[in-house]
Amino acid sequence: MNIAVKELENKLIKAKDTSYDGIDALMRIIMRKYNLTAKELHNAFVNKHNQTPDTWIKKMRSKKVVKTFEEFMIIAERYYPPDEKLPGSGKTPVQKAEERQQRPFKSKSPKGRKIRHAIELERSVRRGADNPNMNASKHPELEIRSNNRNSDNYDIYHKPTGISYHVHQSGRTKNGKPVYSVAWNHSHTGRSMSDKTARHTTRNALKVWDTHIVHRLPHNSVAHNQPTSTYKFDKKKNDYIESNTRAKLYQRKGFGPVKDGDQYASVGRNPSPKQKAKGKVRLKPLEGID
Repeated sequence: MNIAVKELENKLIKAKDTSYDGIDALMRIIMRKYNLTAKELHNAFVNKHNQTPDTWIKKMRSKKVVKTFEEFMIIAERYYPPDEKLPGSGKTPVQKAEERQQRPFKSKSPKGRKIRHAIELERSVRRGADNPNMNASKHPELEIRSNNRNSDNYDIYHKPTGISYHVHQSGRTKNGKPVYSVAWNHSHTGRSMSDKTARHTTRNALKVWDTHIVHRLPHNSVAHNQPTSTYKFDKKKNDYIESNTRAKLYQRKGFGPVKDGDQYASVGRNPSPKQKAKGKVRLKPLEGID
């Protein structure tokens, strides 16, 4: 009898038609299969759930049911920052993902394979965020040049805008964190630009930084740059005045103030979409490399 009730539950969950006639048709199939009367199957179901099959399926469909623990973990971890400890285990989402990476996942069911695919997708996204190497075929607008023996040394050229970024590991801090130096340039180098062109170029540089660069800096590292000063002739003072537009741009993106010609920022983990909406950024300003 329990087997018949269980089969009715499964058929109700998968059924497209849960009207009175649809449920009646399902029950008749199970009655013939297990040689039961309509009253026997109905009473067995009510004894188990304290409700009729039509009431039970309505309530089941009115709420989201998480069927497996793996599904629950994938859903729950999306709502926690990477460094925040999860309730129960006391581990961060990243630690949980790393544990799953070390543990073999065996499942022959289609649902198990879907869960496995979701986990692998999560890992690939997280790996990509800390990997400077990019698949050029997926980014036809980019020209990527890197040193094959050192993946921490590469150039990215954005063809539509003429903006290029150079990133390389330039050293380590006293406590062992890698330092990545970043520099950007544009196709107008060596030519004078109007104020309109300069503003347009600046916007392009910021867009390329946000889209292709910042999320690929390894977390728990230090970003560094040496902003180039520019000189503009002031007619009132009849002299050239030094300014540093690039330093201001880098500060807008999380770098600290210029100190002895250098700017630094601590690289954290990529914020989630919910964190970004609240204004959280990946870089935090540092006064100096120490």
